[in-house]
Amino acid sequence: MAKSRTSEAAALVAAIAHALHGAIGVTEEYDLQLLTRRLHEWRVAHGSEAHWNLLIGHDVLASDMSLVDFVRSV
Repeated sequence: MAKSRTSEAAALVAAIAHALHGAIGVTEEYDLQLLTRRLHEWRVAHGSEAHWNLLIGHDVLASDMSLVDFVRSV
């Protein structure tokens, strides 16, 4: 679940950072473009949020526990 949530947040954080810095964030002089590129690579590494949401959703539906109990047990 943590991988899914952090991958979702990564896209939002990158968008806010570029909006805050404007077009200067995509130039080679600033590290923001490097960090954003790495952030998007790490976001898809070991499965994207869509992949993990699908797996977790199947596990939740297959479980006989309530959602709260399932989250606590993971």
